[in-house]
Amino acid sequence: MNWYKYWYYTIYFIYDHFSKNAEDNKIYSIGFFSLVIYMLFTVLGCFINNFFDFELIGYIAHPFSHLIFILITFLINNLLFDNTINARKDRMLYKEFKTQRKNVFFILLTIGIIFMFNYNAIYLKKYFF
Repeated sequence: MNWYKYWYYTIYFIYDHFSKNAEDNKIYSIGFFSLVIYMLFTVLGCFINNFFDFELIGYIAHPFSHLIFILITFLINNLLFDNTINARKDRMLYKEFKTQRKNVFFILLTIGIIFMFNYNAIYLKKYFF
């Protein structure tokens, strides 16, 4: 199981722990995971804008491109994780491979990305958008 799917299923089982509605958990975890991936790429883009000054990067940082990127990310994640048969197999595979150390790492990574996104949105505003 690759790190991308493992990260998603870590988020999925956190949602599953709090709510027992499987359909809602699937949609909310796909949406939240897409948002976290969007935040990761936005933070990386902010750091690139901070270190380099190219005209092309200004177009990439346009709010419409952010909206398009998050929609594309959501659609890709929806195609990857919404298929019930494959998701059931992957969830069983996740339960076999999961370790507490990996889960803590991916939870801390998610919290760190959210923190960095908010820090960049507040303090590095001119490089952010």
